[in-house]
Amino acid sequence: MSSKKKNKMIINYKQCIAARDLLGWKREDLEKNAKISRSTLADFERGARNLRMESLKRILETFKNAGIVFINNGEIGVKIDSKLIDQK
Repeated sequence: MSSKKKNKMIINYKQCIAARDLLGWKREDLEKNAKISRSTLADFERGARNLRMESLKRILETFKNAGIVFINNGEIGVKIDSKLIDQK
């Protein structure tokens, strides 16, 4: 058994809300861009549901493409990658 862990990015519901706020997105914007149902996202952002891996991947990819970077290395946070924003 390998001691290596796969590098999986997991975000919590507060990071999801903060990322949307940084982008000025409404919940509907994330639903549309990540192809996530309204009830799934609403429940996740209330802390009432964990996301399936496929839904999480779509949300992470959507935020990454929009320039969002999640911080999960001892500190938990969200920031905008200024290099990506400047290119747009």
